[in-house]
Amino acid sequence: MGYSDHYIRVFNLDDLALKHEWQAHNNSVFTLVFSPDGKFLLSGSRDARLKSWRRAGITNLHQEVIAHLYAINHMAFSPTANI
Repeated sequence: MGYSDHYIRVFNLDDLALKHEWQAHNNSVFTLVFSPDGKFLLSGSRDARLKSWRRAGITNLHQEVIAHLYAINHMAFSPTANI
């Protein structure tokens, strides 16, 4: 889940225990999506940056792109995209 304190938090769905937590952006995190192959987590924020995180070692930044002029509120992968 993305939070207004700039953090991403990942929880275990079985018991809702916190698995990972890290400051991911310089402003509120508005949107998160896993890639169709499950290898990457993408995050979008009010800081207008799109960041990708490798699922293995999830708190390690893979790539950062200044992707927008304003906040990134939503994103999705194409169901037919080849990654």
